[in-house]
Amino acid sequence: MLRHIDDNIPNLESVVRMDSSVTDDDMRLATIKRKTAPPLNLERERRMEELCWYFLYPDGRNGFGEERDYPCTSLDYFQNRIMSSDKRFNRNDYLFYALSIVEYFRAKSSVSVSCRMRQGHGQQTPQGLVDNMHLTMRNIRGSASYWQKCCSELISMVRALGPPTWFLTFSCNDLNWPEMMKALLIADGRDINDAERLTFPERLELVQKHPVVIARQFTLRVNALMRFLKHNHDCMGGPIEDYWYRVEFQNRGSPHLHMLIWCSNVPEFSTPEGIEIIEKVVSCSLNPNDPVLCKLVEDLQIHKHTLTCKKNRQDNGCRFGFPKPASDSTVCLGPDEALANNGRFCLLKRTSNESMVNNYNAVLLSIWKANIDVQPCGSYTAVAYYVAKYASKCEPHDAGEVIRDAISKAKRQGGDVWKQLFSVSMTILNQRLVSAPECAYRLCHLPLKMSSRKTVFINSCRPEERFRLLKFDSDETSVYNNIFDRYTLRPTELEDLSLAEFAVRYETISSTTWSEDNGDAELREEDITPTRHITLRDNSRMRIRNRAAVLRTRYYTVNSNKEGYYYSLVVCHIPFRNEDELLLENETAENCFLRRQRDLRPLHGNITAEQFSYAEQIIQQAVAQVTALNAGREADAGDVPIICVGEQIVHEDDNFCEDVGEGAVMSDELFLLSIRGLNIQQKDLFRKISTEIEKDLDNQESQLLLFITGGAGSGKSFLLKLIVEHIKRCYAPTVDALLKPKFVEVGSLTGVAARQVFGKTLHTIFMLPIEKRNSLTYKQITGHKLENERRKWRYIKWLIIDEISMVSYEILRMIHLRLQEFKNSQKLFGGVNILVFGELTTAQLQLLCERRHLPLTGEFADGVAVRIFPTVRQVDLYNDRMSVENAKLHKTYLIRAVDESREIATYGRRPPENVIPKD
Repeated sequence: MLRHIDDNIPNLESVVRMDSSVTDDDMRLATIKRKTAPPLNLERERRMEELCWYFLYPDGRNGFGEERDYPCTSLDYFQNRIMSSDKRFNRNDYLFYALSIVEYFRAKSSVSVSCRMRQGHGQQTPQGLVDNMHLTMRNIRGSASYWQKCCSELISMVRALGPPTWFLTFSCNDLNWPEMMKALLIADGRDINDAERLTFPERLELVQKHPVVIARQFTLRVNALMRFLKHNHDCMGGPIEDYWYRVEFQNRGSPHLHMLIWCSNVPEFSTPEGIEIIEKVVSCSLNPNDPVLCKLVEDLQIHKHTLTCKKNRQDNGCRFGFPKPASDSTVCLGPDEALANNGRFCLLKRTSNESMVNNYNAVLLSIWKANIDVQPCGSYTAVAYYVAKYASKCEPHDAGEVIRDAISKAKRQGGDVWKQLFSVSMTILNQRLVSAPECAYRLCHLPLKMSSRKTVFINSCRPEERFRLLKFDSDETSVYNNIFDRYTLRPTELEDLSLAEFAVRYETISSTTWSEDNGDAELREEDITPTRHITLRDNSRMRIRNRAAVLRTRYYTVNSNKEGYYYSLVVCHIPFRNEDELLLENETAENCFLRRQRDLRPLHGNITAEQFSYAEQIIQQAVAQVTALNAGREADAGDVPIICVGEQIVHEDDNFCEDVGEGAVMSDELFLLSIRGLNIQQKDLFRKISTEIEKDLDNQESQLLLFITGGAGSGKSFLLKLIVEHIKRCYAPTVDALLKPKFVEVGSLTGVAARQVFGKTLHTIFMLPIEKRNSLTYKQITGHKLENERRKWRYIKWLIIDEISMVSYEILRMIHLRLQEFKNSQKLFGGVNILVFGELTTAQLQLLCERRHLPLTGEFADGVAVRIFPTVRQVDLYNDRMSVENAKLHKTYLIRAVDESREIATYGRRPPENVIPKD
């Protein structure tokens, strides 16, 4: 209706006030939000969902904020919306909104639980909760902390059950599966007979339009696959005893499955019978005699190079290892060869025409009808490679920096711990990358990972270091019972049972068969064994597990924490009623272990507690090695998954780095974080050293000699410590840890310089003579002393010398001769790789050039008094500067330049004269 131009148009508030038909319970629109206004608080804006998706709520009612007689959680509400027959709520934008709301409330709940923790026997709040966000975020499915926890559980399974028999990967062929297309057509309200007539763009549109259908259909297909594997023993060479799998999402968003399975009655793969099993289960043949299978192989198993194949590769090779080498027979590789072969333990028999065919199982390929990969597993190293590549998941590349800034900001602002934890939690959630199918997986509560066994964690540290949880409905000092409390209340007939045995055999009545803390639904077949119970001394009851759980404890090593290492063994494997009575007064855990080692109860048959702990150490070392080598191969370590295979626990010194293996001192997260902090030149050096390590592990004869220089503050010390950590990680699994091997030696001329790099003086390392009357006399070592040094240097492959500018020619020449003695080799420096660090200045060169009348003998002599190796550019700049300052003495300071990348043999030339010229 047209109004007169002079009529006053009423404002919105007056219209609402005059409308007597509007009640207080109805939705009102009192103000219009500006585009630049602050974001709405979802807990204060009850009608946010109705306002955002008004076309889904034409009546403006019944959103998540609606007051209901029976309250429902955010997960229950959105799960009901998304999984209902009404597909309007399957929109991608609505899915992401729903996930944000669900994880918002879950983060609040996790923060509240963290704030209710108390440490030790007292009631003090644990220190460092903000720094150790793993404790808060590990229950949010799909987060990095969640996958860290899953990796810890997987490693516990490997430790308890041994290496798995097979690795399997199953991709999602969502564009071509007929069943998937029919389900998508039904969800789209179309006739299922149109499936065969759909064009590729139409299929793609359906897949992008209905991510919930994709997620639910893939889960149904995985469940059917598991039922098939359990009932068809010949398919994988034997009955499947245990399994573990996780669902991962590709860059395009589609899910795919990574699985490990343990089969019984399978011989060792290195034996002829094992080779026969491999050739029976795994194939790479084009099968010309079977046209149906041949068609499937050609359509699904032929690798085609894409841009992702050369992602962050310096050698422009395919990161998936294609083309595969031809082989006349199936060959099993050793651990080092397997690492060089991208973790693949076996080379299958194949012709040159099959070099691009990926491994497959004929039966599984026929029923799955999508790309698959089947690999035998033969060692802990192969398991470590699998964990590093598939079983872990990291946040986006730039997330680490953002999260660190958020933690620093929260700590600077101070205040309530709850607010600090919640602020950092929201920062972590805002940095995640989630596809629409993964969003559907989380909201529909579909299993992201599944295992045949439950994992139980025992916090085997000292009682004063453990966390307890306060009760909501009680006073401030009442805490929930934990596994230690229930163990001390066990019935008399279980008196001789250790804590570890009790934990893996019994579970509390109140918990479900599979804890919802894991976030995964129970998909196992029901066990027909009747439920049995035990009654504790306080009349509470516990259920006897139908299948023993897997034990996971705090991880310690003898080198990192000897007291914690032995106390963990004592408290887990020696029966007790009162934990305080385990150790005598002023007795150490090591002495208690030695005193009561006969009381140790093995957890698995004839495996002792020491062997049980040693198996975990082997796995940890293998994981650390694979992590280091993967980081060295990548141009940017941001693509290397961060692995945390142990439980992160708060320490008093705010240092949350776990010991990851014998000799390693950094956690995986800190190690990869340090690599990300390298500049371009440092990354080049790091990559070059990593390449030399891989050559050495592959038994290729090679020797590296590098001079690494730079001014003050250029990061030489930081790079040196990172290189030492890298070397320890790479070599640790190659030698039995009981031998206490050493793989790198770090030294400097003075004690102050050596202490800064955690090394020793060169005189101590090589037993060098002390200078007397301006002369040095070299003496060879013989007898038992030489024998001991050769035993010590047997595994040392690298020598790092800091502050090389202080090392004279005579000292370096003696080091060369001493290494020849230690390694019993006439090679230059005994064949040891040499890295020298230092700064090249005029003053330092003048000191080194004072002694110019030196007799040069042996292969080490080549006429250069200063045995350091600057780059050509450094020498040119130096000589030009010296030419300007003092042209007459130019020849005195002229030093021979060599390329860093050339091998040591280049420097072995004999000089034309036996002395350095006087001029």
